[in-house]
Amino acid sequence: MSDTTAAVARHSTRALVTQSVLGLVVGALIYLVVAFASVAAVAASHALPLVLIAIVAGAGVFLGWRWPALAITAGGFILLVSLLIAAFSISTPVPLFTFDVFAAVVYGAASGYVVIVGVVLICSSMVRRLPLTGR
Repeated sequence: MSDTTAAVARHSTRALVTQSVLGLVVGALIYLVVAFASVAAVAASHALPLVLIAIVAGAGVFLGWRWPALAITAGGFILLVSLLIAAFSISTPVPLFTFDVFAAVVYGAASGYVVIVGVVLICSSMVRRLPLTGR
């Protein structure tokens, strides 16, 4: 392996690790935003929280297309947290008009919006990696 090939391999490995670590942080932030928006959708009588969730899902498509490793990690983190909450049957009443983080995280997993955004992140990054056909 030449020096140039080794340098490219090191750079690409470093970029992949960086995107994966950032994916965990982005996944946690997206989870919290969507969880609080789903709580606000129950508490509010208007569609603004649902519009916020749609904007976050659209941003997830952009993330998945531009930085696939970041989006797969973020989506996987979101799905893992939701799966753990469901597996351990953690429940809480709907946290109306409070900013209780634990209650919002648990209710967000139960609402389904968080899981939808996680799947959007994973699917959009997988589409980026599909081979082009018909050209």
